[in-house]
Amino acid sequence: MTKAKKLFATAISQRKVAVEDDEEAAADAVRAARVSERGGADGGSLSGVISGRVSGAKAMRVVAGAAGKAVGDAERQLGKASQAVKSEEEQRMQVAHEIGRWV
Repeated sequence: MTKAKKLFATAISQRKVAVEDDEEAAADAVRAARVSERGGADGGSLSGVISGRVSGAKAMRVVAGAAGKAVGDAERQLGKASQAVKSEEEQRMQVAHEIGRWV
């Protein structure tokens, strides 16, 4: 009987730790969703995480997906900006070449 009580007490203790870990993970997911939302990521799917309607592994997938989409969008914008800079540089070189031909 004593051994059973010890096992039961251990199980309860382990369950408390698991619940605390789960609560920390949920709070981390909500914080990450808020940061992603502020960064311009998809607010629709993140609002479910922030409100608590979506939790657990699904919440982490939503946050990771939104962050991945935001990174992809930023990379596309960077590519467009880089192309614009390259185009401007090419135009400057053409103008300098034309000026050089006239001088």
